[in-house]
Amino acid sequence: MKIQQKIRWVLLGVGVVPLSVFIGVYSSTFYQASVTEGRSHLNDLAASSAIQISNVLLNATRDSRALAATDWTDGLTNQVTSTKLSQFTYSYPYFKEAFWVKPNGVVFGSSNSRHNGQTIENLYPQLRESFSQTIRQSAGKFTLSETKADDAAARSLAFMLRVDNARGEAVGVLITSLLTDPIQVVLRDAQLRAPGETVAALLNSHGEIFASSDGSDMHDTHQWLPRLGVSMKSDSSQEKTYVLEDKHGKDVVAIASLPAIGGQEAGAWRVVVIAPLDIVTQKARQSLVQTVAPMIAIVALILLISLLMGRRVAKRINLVVDGTHAMSKGNFAARIAVDDETDEFAELALAFNSMSQKVEDMVLEKEKAAENLATLAASLKLNATQVESSLAHSRKQNREITLRNELSELLQSCLCIDEVGSIVDHYLPQLFPESHGAIYLSADNKTAMNALAVWGVTDDHIIRPEFVNEDCWGLRRGKPHCVDETGATSLCDHVTPPLPMVSICVPMIARTETIGLLHLEYAHLSDLGAAGDNREQTELAASVGALLAMAVANLRLSAALLEASIHDKLTGLHNRRYLETALPREIARSSREKRSLAILMLDVDHFKVFNDTHGHEAGDAVLRSLGLALRENCRLGDTACRFGGEEFTVLLTDTGEAAAREWGNRLRRDLCEMKVRVGSLVLPPVTVSIGLALYPDHGDNKESLLKAADVALYDAKRAGRDQLMCSGESQSHS
Repeated sequence: MKIQQKIRWVLLGVGVVPLSVFIGVYSSTFYQASVTEGRSHLNDLAASSAIQISNVLLNATRDSRALAATDWTDGLTNQVTSTKLSQFTYSYPYFKEAFWVKPNGVVFGSSNSRHNGQTIENLYPQLRESFSQTIRQSAGKFTLSETKADDAAARSLAFMLRVDNARGEAVGVLITSLLTDPIQVVLRDAQLRAPGETVAALLNSHGEIFASSDGSDMHDTHQWLPRLGVSMKSDSSQEKTYVLEDKHGKDVVAIASLPAIGGQEAGAWRVVVIAPLDIVTQKARQSLVQTVAPMIAIVALILLISLLMGRRVAKRINLVVDGTHAMSKGNFAARIAVDDETDEFAELALAFNSMSQKVEDMVLEKEKAAENLATLAASLKLNATQVESSLAHSRKQNREITLRNELSELLQSCLCIDEVGSIVDHYLPQLFPESHGAIYLSADNKTAMNALAVWGVTDDHIIRPEFVNEDCWGLRRGKPHCVDETGATSLCDHVTPPLPMVSICVPMIARTETIGLLHLEYAHLSDLGAAGDNREQTELAASVGALLAMAVANLRLSAALLEASIHDKLTGLHNRRYLETALPREIARSSREKRSLAILMLDVDHFKVFNDTHGHEAGDAVLRSLGLALRENCRLGDTACRFGGEEFTVLLTDTGEAAAREWGNRLRRDLCEMKVRVGSLVLPPVTVSIGLALYPDHGDNKESLLKAADVALYDAKRAGRDQLMCSGESQSHS
């Protein structure tokens, strides 16, 4: 009873109640302020997302205008138009499609060639009214419309722009279809910067969800949140937050309007950010705890001071408590100090000390026996761990050897560099698990590296597709370079943030030539294995790099030999060996596609006399200039070859007799005007005689066509040279 009375009188002197009331009032005020801050944060997210989406649409408009500014005259073919549009969608991958539509609604060219010749009404019925509106309005003004190829396809935005010719007449409408991906990236970023379970969405002028952060595709906002549509219609010009309630609970809604786009009025499109009210208030509750905690600490301090006022009683109580805790934790040698007083504490201390002495004696005997057992168990566990580690290492080495052998066999069977890339994509992620990496090959200028294959790339971790050799310490030193410290001064400049914990660069060298680079990155030391040692990975990378270097070097050598075998070194044209392969192929293609093929045999007139007069160096200069003239006059798909000596052969695809004659006579005129210099000497012009044969009129195989063209060539020479004669023409004249 004496102890209880002392403690009671000490605690009654503490004035805790008034301070508790103050904390309660302050907590309520602070909580309301935090809730207001949470709602303001959602409103800021909606406004910033609206600005970013507007920038996305402005960038798309800018890119579409740049495409429209190119030449769209009536002279372009649908093939050339489709090629331009395909190049545009390849350069700007966030565009789903681009197509050129004639004023009558027929697709003249498209990045998707299957759409050529179809009408805009059949492809995208939703664009019919927007297309008509674009045709009627002035050039340079965009019309924005939503489109879907079918119910299962994703939505996209169609930018329509009328293009006029120099006379101000509409020649067509350029339509670019923007994917929702860049818009969804903005919405997902807003969702990530908001509290959990927050959803961000872009609503069109009809109140439908065009894109959302969670992939929702519900067409009616009234199904999503019944009161949201009513609130937006009643206050669509302002950007603010609402607290709305439905059967699922209360939500905080932030709305931000987009500026005018593509004929839509300002505010017609809106960004909506919705978060459950309890999630918004969760941050307020956390802030409340962080603010009130110091106040609670003050109350505790006051209580401590009050307890210290009865320190003698508290001290003696603590002695008993400390002794009990020490004994419960295994400290059986703990004792309680006994003072001169003979109260309840003294009796309790003596009884405790007697009990702990007996327990200590018993525990000491058991500990001696347990110590021997523990030593034996630890030894067995260590041996088991070492055996398991050794087995795991052996399995890892066997797997690496097997994969490396498979890689070596496949590399030896590759026919081109692209096949090497596909094999690397499959095998290197298995040889180097948990890694991000790339295989680079040396560029033609030998000063830069271009990525052949890349693995482990994510949105948060990017591998550079190319870099100059000076950016890599491994290429500078000519040997493997390993860095196992983030931010080290010796880290290669081609490594992009976030910087890895381990970076390994292994030059791929074959026959003293640097073929490329094997680059590996590890985010953590533990990704290297249990030991976290980079030496084994570096050695494995060096052996794999040697295999790749030899394979690529052999393929490049084979390609160089093949290229040299089918090209004439002097003129840069294909040689007769290439013609022997190309001519049957072109004959087969012309037969399959029911079109004509023109073969022209050219021979430089009096070339032996020219050589004897001006020298072989001058003759070579003339042949080089003739080869250049043939390359410049040939279209894409035509073939020019040096048949032998001063004789040349040209294959003109899809060309009739009239066009072939025009081409040959134009070439003769160009050669007469051609000025060839050897040093300071200007050589006299040369003339050529040309024999023309047509498939299938003058032959249906390689031998007959070449013979017909050769006979026509000699007819042209006999007729006086410097002229073109078609097969059979001399007989008709006679």
